[in-house]
Amino acid sequence: MSFANTVEPVSIELFKTRLAFERLVANHSRLNGIDPRKLPLFRILRDLQRTEEVPANIINGVLEVLSVCNYGVHGEEVSETQLAFVRESAAGLYDALQNALRAKA
Repeated sequence: MSFANTVEPVSIELFKTRLAFERLVANHSRLNGIDPRKLPLFRILRDLQRTEEVPANIINGVLEVLSVCNYGVHGEEVSETQLAFVRESAAGLYDALQNALRAKA
């Protein structure tokens, strides 16, 4: 798989981060009768904020992380500052989002 060597390790790291959030939100959506394939992740997250299921500060942080991840996944250059932000905040935001979703389940 020589083509796999053309993907930067940082892009893979950012993809894994994005995928973790996507799976968490998709599982919550399915449990609540929402087909996550029919709505973009950003829309589902904003809906969770609008309905006050998840506090705005958590949603905004998650959206910032996902925005950086999307740049990297699609081959755009991600600055060291952006990468540090994702590395420092993604795990805590994931846990906060997971806890907020569990509290409303």
